[in-house]
Amino acid sequence: MQATLDAQSNALSLLPLFLSIRAAIRSNVRSTKRRQQQSDETIAIHANRYFEFARRLVEPGPPRLLAIGGKSGTGKSVLARDMAHLIAPPPGSSVKNADER
Repeated sequence: MQATLDAQSNALSLLPLFLSIRAAIRSNVRSTKRRQQQSDETIAIHANRYFEFARRLVEPGPPRLLAIGGKSGTGKSVLARDMAHLIAPPPGSSVKNADER
């Protein structure tokens, strides 16, 4: 089972790259649409947002470790899952339980 979890973790590490590619394509489509219409500033704003999102997805961040402790049944796992997206860019962080070694 651990081998399966490790393989999934390795696959998940590629997700930011694929999300970045998708955002870059959306940025390109919006830019092309704006060039064709040459009037809508909103399209340019959306294109720039997609480009910045794509850049942030592949920009390496500092490594972080967050340890949560407490009594059984107090919501530590729920808190960890809810905070994962705040600690790292999409798709978020990996949440490990102390029972998983």
